[in-house]
Amino acid sequence: MIEDHGTVPPLVSIVTPCLNGMPYIRDAIRSVERESSYVCLEHIVMDGLSTDNTLELLEQAPKVIYQSRRDRGLYDALNQAIKLARGQYVQWLNTDDELGKGFLSEAIELLERRTDLAFVVGDTLFVDAGGAPLCRWSYTTERIMDPRIRAQRFFFNINSMVIRSEVLRRVGEFDQDRYTLAADRDFELRLILSGAKGVAIPWVAYRFRRHDASLTASAGSSPNTLLETSRLFRHWSGANQLPVKTRRMFARAALELEIGLALKHLRSAATRREGFDRLKACLREAPLTTVMHMPRWFYQRYLSDKLPMGMDPMRVKRCSTA
Repeated sequence: MIEDHGTVPPLVSIVTPCLNGMPYIRDAIRSVERESSYVCLEHIVMDGLSTDNTLELLEQAPKVIYQSRRDRGLYDALNQAIKLARGQYVQWLNTDDELGKGFLSEAIELLERRTDLAFVVGDTLFVDAGGAPLCRWSYTTERIMDPRIRAQRFFFNINSMVIRSEVLRRVGEFDQDRYTLAADRDFELRLILSGAKGVAIPWVAYRFRRHDASLTASAGSSPNTLLETSRLFRHWSGANQLPVKTRRMFARAALELEIGLALKHLRSAATRREGFDRLKACLREAPLTTVMHMPRWFYQRYLSDKLPMGMDPMRVKRCSTA
């Protein structure tokens, strides 16, 4: 807990993009209220003209600052919420998730003590629709700071990060125009390459709820996300600020994702022709790599529907307690 020495405690802005957040948004708001007992918080909700009872709930939540207006998508709403944030620190909270108990207190104390740090990342606890634990995704400082790890499809859950607002704004907005599903991954790469220093702490920062209506819980294995992440990796494979070896790793990762996308298209009669065309393109570009990675993708296909965010099944830790 942050000690009170008679100074004004730092303000943390919790930013929430929202569209039809019922019924889980109640728990999201309560998790912020719970943490406000230990950290000075403001909760900003940017609503995209919800048609359920979300606006009525927000109206009755006295500690929530909200606006409701049309937006261009998730990241546009997030950018707008960040513009309203007054805090020295910012953390992102989705409407169907919850803040981890005690993480912010630990992280802000560390950031206040270590002025060289730009952000702190905690663990992500994945839960089912009822809140029962599924798995816990843990991080190390070395992995969150290494761009090469991203080329292996490892990204920390950006919701599990609290960041200095000045650094957040310096790195720049989430690129809604280029990436409608993977702008957080693009931001993460830009953050790491900006020279911002971060650390990981073994504390649950975020409870990520997996349910059928979730926009992101199974998005990692969706065709659109595979395609967008492949484009992201192709872009970074040409980034001059990266070493040549790392750029080659991104190019290889882009190819692997395109192989996975081709195999997904082959499963449906409606997209089978596109799948064959994509697979032939992969074989022309790198025949050996394509043949080597096809079995891995078949294996992942049968597990991916059961894993959050298309995680690599070899890296997931199952758990039975929060």
